[in-house]
Amino acid sequence: MKIHFIGICGKLNAGLAIELKNLGHEVTGSDKAFYPPMSTLLEKNNLPILVGYKEEHLDENNLPDLVTYGAAIGEDNIEVIKAKKLNIETCSPTELLEKFVIKKNSIVITGNYGKTTITGLLVKIFTDLGLNPSYMIGGEVPELESVKITSSDWSIIEGDEYPAEKNGKSKFFYYHPKYLIVTSVKWDHTDIFKTEEDYKVNFLNLMQSVPEGGIIIVNAEDELFLKNSKFSKLQEDQSIKSEIIYSNLSNYLETHTNSLIFLDKPINPKIFGKHNLENISLALELLKQCFDNDFLKANIDSIINSINTYPGPTRRLQIKFDNVIKSQTSLDNHLVIIDDFAHNPEKFKASISAVADKFKDHKITCIILPNLGNITKVSLSQYQGVFDNVVIDEVIIPRWSTKIAEDSETYASENYFAQFLNLNKVKVEKEDDKFIECLLSKIETISENHVVLFMGSEPFRGMIDILIKKLNNAN
Repeated sequence: MKIHFIGICGKLNAGLAIELKNLGHEVTGSDKAFYPPMSTLLEKNNLPILVGYKEEHLDENNLPDLVTYGAAIGEDNIEVIKAKKLNIETCSPTELLEKFVIKKNSIVITGNYGKTTITGLLVKIFTDLGLNPSYMIGGEVPELESVKITSSDWSIIEGDEYPAEKNGKSKFFYYHPKYLIVTSVKWDHTDIFKTEEDYKVNFLNLMQSVPEGGIIIVNAEDELFLKNSKFSKLQEDQSIKSEIIYSNLSNYLETHTNSLIFLDKPINPKIFGKHNLENISLALELLKQCFDNDFLKANIDSIINSINTYPGPTRRLQIKFDNVIKSQTSLDNHLVIIDDFAHNPEKFKASISAVADKFKDHKITCIILPNLGNITKVSLSQYQGVFDNVVIDEVIIPRWSTKIAEDSETYASENYFAQFLNLNKVKVEKEDDKFIECLLSKIETISENHVVLFMGSEPFRGMIDILIKKLNNAN
C-alpha cells in the first residue's frame, strides 16, 4: 500500500510510519511542526517530511491508497479535504494499529494510571522471553520503540480511553482484548466525558467486549473502583462473558520486607513507590493467566531479570538531579529533582506518596501542570485533600500550557485553581524566567534536604533542564 500520514511527527504516527515502511509499504508524511527527536528519527529512517499541509502533497499522478490523521488534525485540514474529495480511504492512526498491530492474543492495559509502566514492562518481559510481541507504548521507554509490528501471535497495547477521532469512540475499543488489565476507573478527561456516569459506562462497555475465554484482571487494591456500584458486582453481571481475576498486591508481597516475591524468587525493581509495586503485581498476574506454571518456572530467571532491569518510562518519577548542594545557610543539603508525568488528582497523590516514602527526611516542593481535562471547573472537587500531606512544603503553579481566561466558565485559570486548593502553601508564577529564579532562591535558602517534584503531562517547556544547568554552574 501507499500510505500518507497527515501529522507524521507525532510520536505514534512516526513509530507507525517507520514500521510500515519496514514492512514494505510506501510511506509519505506531512507536518507543520517538526522537531527532534521525532524529526531526527524519521530522517534516520529515510522518511522525508513534507513541510506544511498542502494540496500538492497528494500527488494526483501517484495518489495514496490510504490517508491517516488523528483527532488533533481538523476536518478542515486542506489535505483531509482533498483526500475526501478524491474518495481516498481515510482512517485514524488507531485504526492502523487495529489493522497491523493487534494480534490473536491481544493484551490491553487500561485505567487511570500505570498503563505505560505496565505496557513497557510486559513488552520487555515478552521480548526477553523470545516471544517477539507486536506492541504500542504510549510513552517513551528506554531501549524500546513506540510501535513494533511482528509476525508473533502476541500484541501488547496501551489502551487509552481518549477518542480515536473527534467525537468518536475510545481508542481501546479498537484493540479487541483477549486479556484486559484494568488498573483503576476514576473520572478523568472531564472535557470529553461530561459526567462520571459516562466515563464509567465507557469502561464497563470495554469489559463487556472481552470475548468468552478471555480474561479481565482488575486491580483489587483500588478500593474506590471496586466499591463503585458500576463495578462492585462484576462477577454477577451476566453481560460480562470473560473470567474476572481480582489481583491483590498482597499475593506477591512479603510483608516483613515489603518486597515482591514471584514463584519463591525475590524481585528488586528499579522503579519505586507502592503504585509501582501494584503495577508489577498486575503484570505478574497477567503472566500467570497467559502461561502455565511449568513455563513460568522454566523461565523465572529471565522474568525476574526483566523486572529488575526495567528502567520504567521516562518522565515517570524520573530522577533528573541527585546531589548535595551548598545552601546560603552553609549547610550541605541533599537535593533531588524529579520529573513525573502525573497530571490528574489520582496520579498526583500516588507520586507524592511514592516520593515521600522514598525520601523520608526531605521537604517536598510540588510543581504541578494538570492537563486540560483536569482543570475543568467540574473536575476540581477531585483535588480535595490531594496536597494536604504534611511533608509538602509548597505547591507552585507555573503558567498553564493553554491560556485560560480568568472569567472562563469551563476551565480554571492558574489563579482560580490556586484559590480553589485553598492552601496557604500554594503559589502561582506565570512567567517562566521568574518561576526558575523563584525555585533557585527556594533551593538556596532552604536548610533541609529537599525534593523538587515536577508533575505534568507536558515537559515544562524545558524549565527543568534550565534549572539543573543553573544549579550545576552554581556548584
